[in-house]
Amino acid sequence: MTYEDERHMMHMKAYLVDRLGWRRRDEIEGWDLDTTFEQFRIQYHGQNKMTKTEANKAIWRR
Repeated sequence: MTYEDERHMMHMKAYLVDRLGWRRRDEIEGWDLDTTFEQFRIQYHGQNKMTKTEANKAIWRR
């Protein structure tokens, strides 16, 4: 893992600690890259996996 990847992962974990609470910090620190990224995506973007373009297209389908 490069320095930039480690730094990005550190920022994602800091965001997750802020969102999920400091009591889960030890658990969050133990996550690998895949788990960290998946949890970050869920917390930051929500459960909706649509891209912005797909969301805009969905507006016109209604």
